[in-house]
Amino acid sequence: MEKQSPQLGLTLVELVVTLAVLSLLMSVALPSFQSFTVRNNSIAGIDDLKVDLRFARNEAAKVGAVTRICIGNSTGCHSGWGNNWARGWIVKVNATGTVLKIHPPLLAGYNLTAINNSTRFNAVDFNRYGFTSPRLFRLCDGQSRARAIILSRTGRVRMAVDTDTPANGLVDDENDNDISCS
Repeated sequence: MEKQSPQLGLTLVELVVTLAVLSLLMSVALPSFQSFTVRNNSIAGIDDLKVDLRFARNEAAKVGAVTRICIGNSTGCHSGWGNNWARGWIVKVNATGTVLKIHPPLLAGYNLTAINNSTRFNAVDFNRYGFTSPRLFRLCDGQSRARAIILSRTGRVRMAVDTDTPANGLVDDENDNDISCS
């Protein structure tokens, strides 16, 4: 009697069932992963701006001169670029024009604006004491979710949070008004 050798490999049915289960799992996981990626990119963008605002304020106090953070690139501030900070920004000392920091553009699909009341701004100046005009920076991702930074007159930078009771999922400005992207 001949000894049967063990089966090597997969049958066609086993392979098809495995691929069907795998494709089902991927169809469930992929949308969640895309949402996760968008959320992480918006958090990174708003955190980068928060760090650079603090840096600009500290530099103003350190050098005792007006420091500006504005929409621009390595060639300087660009007021002609409109007011979408997602195009990139720089930190510079106004008196000397020395560029201290350059931030590259955010990913496509993001809109980052600086607002004071209903006026939009493409630059923020910190005086030699680190004081500035209050601003709200609003970042809208491709999914219409808003994240925001509140910049106070004293130069304090903080994240906007949802202060409504019960929470409605929208972050609020310093006057408890909802901030949205619509």
